[in-house]
Amino acid sequence: MDDNNTIKAEELRKRHYFAPGEAGRSAAQAYIGAVSGIEGIEVKWNFDSENPEIPDDHALMVQPVQRRNPEKGEAMLLDQIIVAHVPSIEAILAHEKGQSFVQGILEKQLGDKLKAALSADPIEFPSTLVGFIESTRKSESLETFNEISKPVLAFLKKQGLKHITKPMLKSLMQSASFAESQYEKIKQEQWVFVLDRMIDLSKEKDLDPSILEHWKATRDQVEVSIVDDVDFEEAFAGFAGD
Repeated sequence: MDDNNTIKAEELRKRHYFAPGEAGRSAAQAYIGAVSGIEGIEVKWNFDSENPEIPDDHALMVQPVQRRNPEKGEAMLLDQIIVAHVPSIEAILAHEKGQSFVQGILEKQLGDKLKAALSADPIEFPSTLVGFIESTRKSESLETFNEISKPVLAFLKKQGLKHITKPMLKSLMQSASFAESQYEKIKQEQWVFVLDRMIDLSKEKDLDPSILEHWKATRDQVEVSIVDDVDFEEAFAGFAGD
């Protein structure tokens, strides 16, 4: 929030966690108060907002809820926010089933971190404590593209782009010049529309859209190399065929 207690749109769409304690409660109260005053956003609670009874070892969480806009071409709609008190990590670990709960989450996160490394070039698997717990936004973002590309490819093929592939889709999203060279009759605004929908879909699935947003911001400047002058006769001379 800025000095006049307004909230930027990108902040409003993020999950916010306020730790137990006086400082956390104070920050949560200010943020929730600002959110509650925004027209068009319904706030739902998991406790009585008029007479709150929040355990001392619970944190406060503000979870935005986004849904697809029925108006074609518009961004995701944010019209609900959940305000909830949730157990802190300390409270969870103190419970008899807390260890197994946290262990399950950790195993999934660590596994996802290893799978995300496969999207990087070159592949660099994490092998240290810092490597596993630090953000690797680039590879995680490529994992986002890999996950949402399948339905997008299916949609584009239904529109007549029968031979489009995932690597080609990546290049089409990255570079306006590449898109023009491959599909000169399709306006760039249409590719930007597809990219916007991919960004919306990643947010809907709670995935990191940063690489997609980067492509959108830089696609007019990015050049993707296109092989247009190959001498197969000369190249084949050194091909052994085994």
